[in-house]
Amino acid sequence: MQAETAPPRIDLAHFWIAPSERASLDLIAQRFIARGGVWSDTPSPDYEFMKRDSVMRITAGFPPSAMWLGAEDIASLGVLGVATRLNDLAEEDGWRRHLHDFIWPVLYQQGELVGLPVTLHNENWAWFNAKLYRRLHLPLPKTWDEVLAQAPVFMRAGVLPLAISDQPWNVRLLFTTLMAGAAGPELYRRLYIDEDPSVFDHPRVLRVLEILERLRAYRPPAGEVRTWNAATTLVIQGRAAMQVMGDWAKGEFKKVGPASAQQDFVCAPVPEAQRSFIAALDMLSFPRVRDLPSQAGQRLLARLMLEPELQAAFAHRKGSLPVRRDIAATQLDACAADSLARLNEASTRLLSPRALTSEQVRVALQAELAAFWNRPGMTVEELRQRLRQAMRK
Repeated sequence: MQAETAPPRIDLAHFWIAPSERASLDLIAQRFIARGGVWSDTPSPDYEFMKRDSVMRITAGFPPSAMWLGAEDIASLGVLGVATRLNDLAEEDGWRRHLHDFIWPVLYQQGELVGLPVTLHNENWAWFNAKLYRRLHLPLPKTWDEVLAQAPVFMRAGVLPLAISDQPWNVRLLFTTLMAGAAGPELYRRLYIDEDPSVFDHPRVLRVLEILERLRAYRPPAGEVRTWNAATTLVIQGRAAMQVMGDWAKGEFKKVGPASAQQDFVCAPVPEAQRSFIAALDMLSFPRVRDLPSQAGQRLLARLMLEPELQAAFAHRKGSLPVRRDIAATQLDACAADSLARLNEASTRLLSPRALTSEQVRVALQAELAAFWNRPGMTVEELRQRLRQAMRK
């Protein structure tokens, strides 16, 4: 009697624990199960915890069969030789015909395709409570000078001018968008690609640091807002005027109710960065596994994730853009369609620091920015010197 073939199986390690992120992940899980797969996932409180736990599992010989990784860690898996190569699958399914050209270098390591592109995010996004601006007769700000001029008005009304969490990467993201806009693309590339310490001597970068210093006075009290989505909630509840956060925050705003309620919130590029798109690629990597059901699960998930219908549905729920370039803007909401127009302009498209900068430098910069943000006594000049030093580590 022939043994029954075990169904495809996936065990995904991830850090998507915000309600809107979990809802997006559930969409993938439902499709995987509908195709006959067996789904399980292991959530971690944040990216670093997930990475640590996954590496421990790989080292111990029972890896997750899929991991949600950033560009810098996809590279590490490729170099270590523990990632399943996807070259043959990409050739069979014609990935080259369907995916945006600029993402390909991120997926390859030493000639091996080791990353599965899932969705594209724009880090250059701000979220405004339009109802508050109308109530106080203020225009939505286009420049940081306007943001800072309006901040005392919000404070007098008992509203936080800026929603931001205690998570260090939130400060790094704010700085990144300031570099793209207030400093400009050329200086952005000098910092994140060339890793040039002299960039901190430029007057426009000095202005970026001065803006950070002034914004520091308008943040929530330390310890009150622990996660990025908790900061988003402040904007939704009318307790804060704006938040600088990537397009993944859109899922939180969609939870407020019908479209009529969502109209009280406006998505727009970060002030002074109106033409920039900072592309961050969500990817999966498949650690090498020995059992056939897990291997079959990897192939099923890879094929399923790039189907046009799921790409559009997932991007709509997650707040992102499809990695496929053959999905029309008419299938996207207004925020995503606006973002797509910027993505398609190569001259204004920038890659996220996570895809450009060495991990050592990126982590050091983030640590110094977070220290400055949490120490009101630290001066701009002290920060400038510490950032220069961080580039030399």
